[in-house]
Amino acid sequence: MKPEPSLPQRGARNGTGYKLLFTGAICTLLILITLLIAPRLAEYRWYRDMTALTPFYDVEVTYVNVTENAVTLGGNLTKRRCVFNELVGYVYGDDGIRHRVMVDFSPETELTGVSGNRPPSDTAEAWGPWRLTIDEDRNVTPVGWEILAGHVNCPSSPTEQTNLFAKGDLLAEDGRKS
Repeated sequence: MKPEPSLPQRGARNGTGYKLLFTGAICTLLILITLLIAPRLAEYRWYRDMTALTPFYDVEVTYVNVTENAVTLGGNLTKRRCVFNELVGYVYGDDGIRHRVMVDFSPETELTGVSGNRPPSDTAEAWGPWRLTIDEDRNVTPVGWEILAGHVNCPSSPTEQTNLFAKGDLLAEDGRKS
């Protein structure tokens, strides 16, 4: 007796085809989502820090002095890349308002000769004294401060960046950050 020829098992073959189609569709969807999201990640500081896109890192504030109309501070930083463009300062008042203030780094220039852009470095270097000057007519008692640093001509996207440089709270007794 001859064995009966077996018929192709269509169900098993089609099931494999659907699995392959489903897997391909999922992979395509993931690629499209990545292509849409990846360019937006560079807008987030945590992503730029992780991928070494931030112009500076290891910022440390070593001193903060508060006077009636100014906050003077300094510390250490490591410059990674880009060309310095500007500093933007804010003082948080006891009135709960964030006041934009001038960041004067001329005391650093007078003291060290550093003016504006620093060359990239693998080691930490000192910054400051920088002075955040509060307009006398504002009548603000500072309780906190922050400095944003703007850079241009970065070698990869984003080529222009503004990043939080440093931020701190002030204690009324001695002006040190808390």
